[in-house]
Formats: sequence, structure tokens, C-alpha cells
Amino acid sequence: DRATQDQFKAYATEPIDPVEEEPSDDNSDKENSLSLTTAGFVITGLMLSIALVLALGIVLQRQIRRSPSVEIIDYSDQADYSAHQEPISSPQIVPPLPPNFGPPLPPEGLPPGWTMEQWNYYGEEYLRRREMQ
Repeated sequence: DRATQDQFKAYATEPIDPVEEEPSDDNSDKENSLSLTTAGFVITGLMLSIALVLALGIVLQRQIRRSPSVEIIDYSDQADYSAHQEPISSPQIVPPLPPNFGPPLPPEGLPPGWTMEQWNYYGEEYLRRREMQ
């Protein structure tokens, strides 16, 4: 953006040789970093395992507290009902017959093949058709 009369010049130079240090044992550095990483994973795994065991213990303890207590019922004073005893049956009550919805039955009774329910619904029509014949 700025225009100047000065020019910037860059010149290529030969690379400078790096100062050689005493050869270090690169393998020992890698081993140290690897052992620290492994130790970190082991410690993290142990901490997660302990947290999981504690959480599981808390959940189980809460479930035990919520479950209803078991009552023991003593049936020794009750009468002995064995399979060989006959059950006590109440007297049979005959239900009342339903009211007759349809017309009164003809003197010869229900037409052949008819049920009472059919007579209640279609009896009037049957009597009308019979009178027309």
C-alpha cells in the first residue's frame, strides 16, 4: 500500500552449519515419555474403575432401601385346605329370564330352525307374512 523509493534486496547466503552437540540417547527420551504416558493411562483407568465401583454401590444401596420389606405370614392357625376336600359351593341362583321383546309365540311354537332371539327380532314380520298368505 505504501510506495517508497527504497528497494528491499535479499541475498541468498550459504547455510550455516549447526553446532554439533554431543550425541544424546534419543531412545532413552522416547522410553521416558512412553513410560509417563503408560503410567498416566494406568492411573486414569484405576480412577475410573474406582468411580464405577462406588457408583454401582450407591445405586444398589438405594434400590435395597426402596424395596418393600418382606413380611412372614404364619398360616399355622389357618384351617388345612387339602386337595381331597370338596370346595364349598354356594347355592346356584338361576338368573331371571330376559323379558320377551317380540310378539307372543304362535300356538304351534317357534318356526322350525328359529331361536328365541330371532323370534324377538323378526317375529312380527313372520306373523304378518303368514297372515298375508
